[in-house]
Amino acid sequence: MLPTVTLIDAEVSTYTLCLVTALFVGGAVAYFRLLRLGKPIGILRLGIALTIGASLLAMVAVNYVVNSVLASESIATGAIFQPEGMSILWALLGGCAAAMLICRWQQVPILRVFDLFIVGVPLAQAIGRLGCWAAGCCYGRETEGWLGIYAPDDHGHWAERYPTQLISAAANLAIFFILLTVERRSVRADGTRQPWAFDGMLLFLYILLFAAKRFLISLLRESGAPLLGSFNWMQLSALLAMAITSGLWAYASRRQQAAAAIG
Repeated sequence: MLPTVTLIDAEVSTYTLCLVTALFVGGAVAYFRLLRLGKPIGILRLGIALTIGASLLAMVAVNYVVNSVLASESIATGAIFQPEGMSILWALLGGCAAAMLICRWQQVPILRVFDLFIVGVPLAQAIGRLGCWAAGCCYGRETEGWLGIYAPDDHGHWAERYPTQLISAAANLAIFFILLTVERRSVRADGTRQPWAFDGMLLFLYILLFAAKRFLISLLRESGAPLLGSFNWMQLSALLAMAITSGLWAYASRRQQAAAAIG
C-alpha cells in the first residue's frame, strides 16, 4: 500500500520498517525496566533476545502449519486457497513460554518479571499496527459509515473500510499508558506497594485489555469463518483469554489480601 524506503541502496518495505522499529522500541522499554532486577546486563540482553526470537519463531511456525493445512484442504476440495496472516497471539504465547524458562534458569519471580516486561508490549504493538496499515493486512470490513476510510485489502481491492489497523494502534497505545498509570498508582509515596497490588497484576491487566480490544476489533474486521455459533477464532480466543485471566486475577487478589491480613 505504501512505498518502500531506500536505506543504503536497499529497498525496505514500510511494513518491515515498522516491524523492526516495534521490536527495537519494545525491547528497549523492557530492557530498561528489567534493570530493576539487578541482574547482569549480559543476562538481560540474552533473555530479551531469546524471548523476541521465540515470539517470532512461534508466530512463523504456527502460521506455516495453519497455511499448510489450509492449502491441503483447498487442493482436496478444489476451493481457492486463501492463506491466513500471522497472528500476534502466537507470538505472545511463544514469548511467554521462553520468558518463563529464562526466569526459572535465573531464579527470579516470574510474575514480577512479566510485570516489568509486559508494559513495552502494547507500545510495540501500536507501532506494528502502523505496519499493518502500510501493508493493507488486518483490514476492516467495508462500510458506508462516517468511520470509513478509502483503503485496500491485502489483495489490492480499494473500498471504504473501517480503519481497524489505526484503531488497533490507538487502542494499544492507550493500553500502554493505562499500564503505566496503574503501576504508578500502585506504589505509595514511601515506596511501599498498595495493599491491592500484587505480582502479575500488570500482566493480567494487559491480557484483559488486549483480549477485550481484540474482540471488539474483530467485529469490524474481515475475520475468518465462524467456529462456534457466530463466533470466529479471533473472538473465541479473546473470550477464553478474558475468562482465564479473570479467574487468575481473582485468585491472586485473594492471596494478596490474605497475606496482607496476616502481615
